[in-house]
Amino acid sequence: EQEADILPFRESGRSDASFSYVSTASLTPVPPSAAEVTAFVARVAADLGRSPAQVEEISRRLISNWYDSVPALQELTEEDAGRLGIPVRFFRALQWEARRAAGG
Repeated sequence: EQEADILPFRESGRSDASFSYVSTASLTPVPPSAAEVTAFVARVAADLGRSPAQVEEISRRLISNWYDSVPALQELTEEDAGRLGIPVRFFRALQWEARRAAGG
């Protein structure tokens, strides 16, 4: 059994200097390719004139629904993208870039 660390974190929307704490035992491991997906999504966003901050939540939604690699993004359907709250224009750009990255 892995020993857990206790990490401080600042709650979203709080401007004061207070922190809460979370045990790493409760954190879900992030696949190594998740960073690749986050960078890929940020690059597609930049091509559309959007900042990485504007699509940060989209990256989280994709990764938490196991679209955690660029090849997996090729399998994302428009219907699933809609369920995840991904704008249609962004979905289409994401698909086009994912296929291009795969050489197709």
